[in-house]
Amino acid sequence: TSPDIDPREWRYILSGTSDGLVAIYDTQNRSGIINKLIDYIFSHVHISSGTPKHSAELVGLTSSGSEGNRASTSVVQWYPGDNGLFVSSGADGQLKVWDANVLSTPVESFTLGRRIYCHHISGINPSCVAVGTETNHVRIGTVNQEQDSILKG
Repeated sequence: TSPDIDPREWRYILSGTSDGLVAIYDTQNRSGIINKLIDYIFSHVHISSGTPKHSAELVGLTSSGSEGNRASTSVVQWYPGDNGLFVSSGADGQLKVWDANVLSTPVESFTLGRRIYCHHISGINPSCVAVGTETNHVRIGTVNQEQDSILKG
């Protein structure tokens, strides 16, 4: 899984696991196990404020089993404009929207029926989500937080 750092504060890192979980690390309270990951991120991205430290603390972990992804998490991404939400997808064909403050149950879950290799939320139009599966088609849907169902299309 490619990690994703929150675009607002550059503080929290999402990382998926091979068993379907999503971990959230806090880079401001660094005492964890991902020193090399953080060193890599900070060495490849220009950060204008402060000197990076060398580790991060695990501050959250999504649920497993029926609520979380049931197989490897392929992609994690913070929702643009709201670092309280993020999306995960994986080998189980599930796309899940999570509230970073309530990791026990996803806000919404979508079954696409095929292994998901990638997804991306548009930075220009955050209501647009593109999902790449094992088929040769990209599925494009919309996120509408005012309606009960978030992914349509």
